[in-house]
Amino acid sequence: MAQIRKRGKTYSFIIDIGKDSKTGKRKQVSQGGFLKKKDAEIAAKKIELSLDEGKFYELSREFFSDYISTWFENHYKNRIKITSLSNYNYLIEKHIITDNVLCNKEISKITTEDIDTFYNQKLEEGYSGSYIRKMHEILNLAFKQALLWKKIIVNPMENSTPPVINSREIVILSIKEI
Repeated sequence: MAQIRKRGKTYSFIIDIGKDSKTGKRKQVSQGGFLKKKDAEIAAKKIELSLDEGKFYELSREFFSDYISTWFENHYKNRIKITSLSNYNYLIEKHIITDNVLCNKEISKITTEDIDTFYNQKLEEGYSGSYIRKMHEILNLAFKQALLWKKIIVNPMENSTPPVINSREIVILSIKEI
């Protein structure tokens, strides 16, 4: 049951959503800034309904760099060949979790625009389209798993556009050139 309060000129609500499985402490959701009490009640009812249907979950406040490191170590690492392991680990350490728009942002706040900005940054640094597409593959897998683990509501990778792979023209040498 939601508790609705008036704070100054606006209304807010607080709802108990259960207990934290790790600490055992109760967890609450609150939201404020409603001009009318009725608006606060409607928003609270929506959350209560999603709780009853088992469809409510809190967005993760985990930073992306922490998430992708944990995802790689605890999930993905055991699903790839040993030869790919070092390549992907290098790619994540060197490009994905350091010095970019994604690394210091909460995973639930990353947008498709952030992903596209990341790709543009890597292009400006001189990396090829095919190399950036490998980064895209890793990011896509990581965000799909975040969606399954209910850390995010929307996968920002769904509408991102990785760079086009520019194929190089193959030069065939003549007999004289050989």
